[in-house]
Amino acid sequence: MLFGPVTFALAEPIEFVPCCAPLDRPVRDHAAFYEGPLIDGHTHLDPGSSKAYRDDMLAVVSQGILDGLVLMPTPNHGRMDAGGGSVKQMANLAAQSGGAISTLCGSNDWNTWMGRQLSVSDSGLEKRRGELEARIASGACSGIGEIATRHFEKWSGQAVLTVDFRSRALHALFALAQDHKVPIDLHVEPMDRGNSHEQAVFAELDEIFNRYPDITVILAHTAMTSAANVERLIARYPRLYFSIKAVGRHKHWYNLEPVNFSKKKKAWFYEDWAQLLERYPGRFFIGSDYKFARKLKNSPGGNKSVKKYTKYIKRYRGLLGSLDPQAARQIAWDTPRKLFGME
Repeated sequence: MLFGPVTFALAEPIEFVPCCAPLDRPVRDHAAFYEGPLIDGHTHLDPGSSKAYRDDMLAVVSQGILDGLVLMPTPNHGRMDAGGGSVKQMANLAAQSGGAISTLCGSNDWNTWMGRQLSVSDSGLEKRRGELEARIASGACSGIGEIATRHFEKWSGQAVLTVDFRSRALHALFALAQDHKVPIDLHVEPMDRGNSHEQAVFAELDEIFNRYPDITVILAHTAMTSAANVERLIARYPRLYFSIKAVGRHKHWYNLEPVNFSKKKKAWFYEDWAQLLERYPGRFFIGSDYKFARKLKNSPGGNKSVKKYTKYIKRYRGLLGSLDPQAARQIAWDTPRKLFGME
């Protein structure tokens, strides 16, 4: 038996500022280098890694390059050959790390499946729900994610993934997150190559919190919107959090705002974001979005190395060092440690 879409009238969104803020606005000067504890709360492991590679990943946390890592499938993980194998490898890494590595679950089994149809069968939904619920209850997952409802083509050939907000399966995930008191990490792009989906995105977010008032939601990559909009979201939704991703290619990542890059790949927080982070450090954490073991373009046989990842972490430590020290520590350590139960 097939079950159709969830029906409801969308709530009113925030009074948002339309995209996009100018890229040449003021930035926060570097002041220091953050040397305290750090958790990267949004990373991935692609299929094809070796045991030696995964040992190097464990060394990242055991040798103090950072203090915690949250691994999760990408939204399109279910399309990958051997995607299920890499999900097991993430779980094994978590088990070997002594609590320093945590995982989010669900995307590999749910996201592309939800994206293929609006109506889903009762048996298919119950099977997936039972499996995910068991993993959460066992402590194997500290949350659900990364779930994408709008994941557009940011460069030529990138897979597009959309999930209709009326999807019964999508709302089953929201209910699971609320009932089991775990966060759900959502990837929801409000802009698609200059085309705005902002009205719908913010209305859907409002509907989530209206229907699931006790849910904890993470919007990946600072919601891919402006500091002004994020501040309005923070004021309205006390259980909403944001991961911070530093990206230099704004022509690909529309409205991914917090960080400005020079031609020498040096990074600064924009001043409006630096002030927002200092006002609300309890709502933000570092989420590099690093894809461990991803094959590099134009480098046949080469992997996105763990050594390169350590350079990424230094970049974030430099960014955090430009903030008030107390806010920097809360973003780097206190917020993600509490959010993902890594205390």
